[in-house]
Amino acid sequence: MKNIILIDKPIGLTSNDVVCKIKKVYGYKKVGHAGTLDPQASGLLVIGINRGTKLLANLLFDDKQYEATFTFGIKTNTGDAQGKIIKKCQSHVTLTTIKKASKFFLTNEYYQTPPIFSAKKINGIRAYKLALASKKVKLKPQLVKIKKMKIIKFDAQQQTLKIVINVTKGFYVRSFCNDFAKKLKTIAYVSALRRTKSGKYDLKHALSLDTYLCQNKPIKVV
Repeated sequence: MKNIILIDKPIGLTSNDVVCKIKKVYGYKKVGHAGTLDPQASGLLVIGINRGTKLLANLLFDDKQYEATFTFGIKTNTGDAQGKIIKKCQSHVTLTTIKKASKFFLTNEYYQTPPIFSAKKINGIRAYKLALASKKVKLKPQLVKIKKMKIIKFDAQQQTLKIVINVTKGFYVRSFCNDFAKKLKTIAYVSALRRTKSGKYDLKHALSLDTYLCQNKPIKVV
């Protein structure tokens, strides 16, 4: 597909930061992305350039795949490692209880409330900006589904869980982490997150942002 490039977004940059860098370096009139990645998350960012931006609206509906690590017994205000710790507790999650909870979420679609520290807009203002200003943030739950979930590693001593999940559009891993922890009668936060797939696009075909910025012309994915 012409005018689409795949970038492996580094931790610390917003999706919009990446868009602005590409636009500034190459002078493209139009640059956009097909799905936001949190600053604390890394991985696949599908970028549309000029005519490619017209394709992004449809690409937003694509399923996504993530590698995520949950740390139980700790809760942060943002739901990830970037936030402040607001609560701690003794966690005694086991692999057995994790598998049981996984079946519950894999059975049906469920209504998920987006994190208040997110790019969702409320009356034209980003939710995270309202949250940072200590304003009341109320976001509507949205119907999402986990299509696949694979347990990669569970460390009972450290109370950490690494998984790979395939999800529908609009899915927030941070919200799922919170919901999953509640099902396990504990708390948790996303200590690591990496997007590995977006629709038909795979992270293994992506290049680092630095690679694109150091080249004279971005490689187009056809």
